[in-house]
Amino acid sequence: MVSRHWNKGFPPGFFWGIATSAFQLEGSANADWASWDQTLAETPDITQHYDLYKEDLGLLKELGVNSYRFSLEWSRIQPEENVWDYEAIAHYQEIINILLENNITPMVTIHHFTHPLWFIKKAWHDDASIEKFLCYTEKVVSILKNVKYWITFNEPYVLILGGYLEGCMPPGIKDVSPALKALRNILICHGKAYDIIH
Repeated sequence: MVSRHWNKGFPPGFFWGIATSAFQLEGSANADWASWDQTLAETPDITQHYDLYKEDLGLLKELGVNSYRFSLEWSRIQPEENVWDYEAIAHYQEIINILLENNITPMVTIHHFTHPLWFIKKAWHDDASIEKFLCYTEKVVSILKNVKYWITFNEPYVLILGGYLEGCMPPGIKDVSPALKALRNILICHGKAYDIIH
């Protein structure tokens, strides 16, 4: 058992928490990253967090943290372009509810590197990406309740660096021109997502 006194001496309201990525915990057969990793391609639910989330969230309470930043797996919520999986959204709502019941503040990241396979075919350098991402954002923000803190993108520059300049992550491009277009579109999405949230 971890001592609950490790976080003493900090001002009231200071957030001590844990941060995770949905794909790293859950996997997803519909995510672009699944096709980039042979192990994940063969066993997309390798970590089993999607099924074991209640036990995993119980560990947060044991640690004594007061906040948890987690992300939504877009490819679970929208496995096809015009198809919404409301059970997946309800799953994330249940996570939020469990956190609140245990006095842990949920901080929800809308985008944490991964994309649905249908999205990554054209990806961020296509101007249509703006409308597609904002449609997803509007859906989750309108349905998920009792979330005070939203994060639009986790490290968007890393997405550009890895996906468009080094080509080591989806969409696997090594070209400055589409990288700049992608960065512009992501920044537009960040600003417009802020407006949707507020």
